[in-house]
Amino acid sequence: MLRAIGGTVLGCVAAVAIVWAVEMASSTAFPLPMDVKDPARLGDMMDDIPLAAKLCVVGGWWLGTAFGGWLANAVGRARWPALAVGVLMTASVVVTIATLPHPLWMQIAGVLGPLAIAGLLWRPRRA
Repeated sequence: MLRAIGGTVLGCVAAVAIVWAVEMASSTAFPLPMDVKDPARLGDMMDDIPLAAKLCVVGGWWLGTAFGGWLANAVGRARWPALAVGVLMTASVVVTIATLPHPLWMQIAGVLGPLAIAGLLWRPRRA
């Protein structure tokens, strides 16, 4: 049990690191057209961000969940740690969406994607 919990923590750390790396790469490839420290403009910012940058963000959420869940299961030697990573990644996406408005397609992909990926990683063992 302790190994599975450790795997879950490691998987979550890896997932967050991957999301951060993908978003940093995306912001380098697609610099934001405004100063992000201006809170009055944050709501308008999403309209100015290119579609490719938005796809990178969603891809980072999915990639982070996939690798973090896989790592959690591998280290934890169980099936449920990937579900925990998926639920925690979904929760972080919900907080992000609540903090900064995102297009509807990003909201749907950000909530359903990590849960679906975690569900795929939690496949029943074959007999």
